[in-house]
Amino acid sequence: MSIEKRVPEGSICDHCKDPQSPLTESNSQHLFQRNWKGEEITRANVHKGCAQSWAEANEGIIVDDEPLPPRPRV
Repeated sequence: MSIEKRVPEGSICDHCKDPQSPLTESNSQHLFQRNWKGEEITRANVHKGCAQSWAEANEGIIVDDEPLPPRPRV
């Protein structure tokens, strides 16, 4: 999963779901992965402090923009 900061202001964290702590541009992470066409598939919008925990709970890892893996042979 990759991280970018493009989270709707005021939305609720997909990990802690704390309504008292809405997401903002400065406290949030947008977690996504790319399909074979390079298009983003949103996985979660979370607090920066919740990002690693969300990834672990959802059997993912966070990477800083790594290239797509090779296509499987058909």
